[in-house]
Amino acid sequence: MAHCNVCRCCLAQGLHKDLNSSYLWLDKTEIYADMMLECFSIVLSPSAHISSGICDTCVSTLRASLAFKRMVLQSEQELITRAQDLDIKPKVKVELTENSGGDDSDDYFLADAGNGDVPKITIKKKKTRTLIISPECNSQPKVNLMWTAHMNLDKRKHKDNLRTILQYSNVLPFKNKSLLGYMCGYCDATYPDPVDLRAHTEADHEEERLNFKSNFDMTEYNVQVDISDLTCTLCNEKMENLNVLKDHLVKIHKKIIYNDIKDHIIQFRLKKGDVYDCIMCSATYETFKMLKQHMNVHYGNYTCSKCDSAFATKRSLNAHRSTHQEGSFKCEHCEKVFASRAKKQYHEKTKHLGARNISNCPFCNEPFRSYYQRNQHLVKVHNSEAQYKCNVCNKAYILKSLLMYHIKKNHLMERNAQCTECGYRFFSKKALKAHMVKHTGERNYQCEVCQKSYARKYTLREHMRIHNNDRRFKCAICSMSFVQKCSLKSHLLSNHGISMAASDITTTEPEKELPLNDASKDS
Repeated sequence: MAHCNVCRCCLAQGLHKDLNSSYLWLDKTEIYADMMLECFSIVLSPSAHISSGICDTCVSTLRASLAFKRMVLQSEQELITRAQDLDIKPKVKVELTENSGGDDSDDYFLADAGNGDVPKITIKKKKTRTLIISPECNSQPKVNLMWTAHMNLDKRKHKDNLRTILQYSNVLPFKNKSLLGYMCGYCDATYPDPVDLRAHTEADHEEERLNFKSNFDMTEYNVQVDISDLTCTLCNEKMENLNVLKDHLVKIHKKIIYNDIKDHIIQFRLKKGDVYDCIMCSATYETFKMLKQHMNVHYGNYTCSKCDSAFATKRSLNAHRSTHQEGSFKCEHCEKVFASRAKKQYHEKTKHLGARNISNCPFCNEPFRSYYQRNQHLVKVHNSEAQYKCNVCNKAYILKSLLMYHIKKNHLMERNAQCTECGYRFFSKKALKAHMVKHTGERNYQCEVCQKSYARKYTLREHMRIHNNDRRFKCAICSMSFVQKCSLKSHLLSNHGISMAASDITTTEPEKELPLNDASKDS
């Protein structure tokens, strides 16, 4: 089998999928070599010395290209069928372009579509595009691909709406928000302050303003715009939001805005800081990613038929649907089995195919496998602050999930897991499971030195410090050191008259990593 460490299409290094193997994607079987043949008529030379891999980026491009070709052919057939049904006879006829070698066009089937009964179709020259692929070998014939550019009506309306808004208002399009700030919609420049982003866009991209994402498929993706200080540039009147602006342009300035299509222009009011407010309701979030996910509530263009979750784009809905595909899904690279296809695919990408959905450190470009590792690195190496702070007790956390864990456990006092033996309630199932050893008497963790057994792994780990003479708890008054925290606590009380809570006693050994705080132990 050929090696797959180099992508055959873009030469990217890594562990990639095989072009000639079959894969499942949204319940459809894909063989990428066959897809390339169908889409581009490309046949790659088989060789044991040449990689047969294809990276995820090229797979996505190939899917989109093939889907576009199929859509064009389907639209062509649909238009011909409509013309037949309505008995419309437009002045249309097919003309083959003249080629020096007498090559046949791939679009020649249009001439025979109706066997004489179909109205003749004339394709104007300016509406026809020709793609010529010339291989290096002159003996191979040229391949001429001709197709008519049929623009989907809804897509044209989307683009017209976006162009009208850009032309007659001061909205600021942007790509996304990274750790370094907001990304310019026209280039890769990034600014922490949206005021600086606006100044950059107006200074460097004014001429290309109306060309923003002109080839963008707005049924698959969203356009994000900042509407801070939103103003109609025709009359300089201030606007509250995009909906008000659209009504204003139609009623006052007689501009055309299509309201019979789904809305994919997502509006934000950007500001500098760590708090992100929804402009359509009172919701507030501590990450821009969470705010974007929330915006699906206001832009529910597509709804999941199983759980009624709403999504702004068809692409997001399709990704969500995979979470409902339950069953028994075995990893193709190891023996692990997963309850859903989405979990299995995530496992394969991250554990076996080298994929990561965590961005590198913005300061030193170091890669990470988890958000926790990256944020921990930012705090320890680059002196960044733990940005998620509790508004009750001022404790700070490097992950929002840890902050929410802390709030629910310590301030809301949630206790949803109950012991069936004694009725005692716990915050998590993990804590309940640890508690159950009191009733079962199980002692599965045995010391290899003295053969003592313990019910919990944590207790065994604490016990092992005795054998290693690990005296990490040191008295700050007399410098005596102890193996266990309880011994230091007893020493402080009996010898120095000091009573301290166990949680206030810290180790003298430097921590190797930031603690998980409340998430590390349950009670």
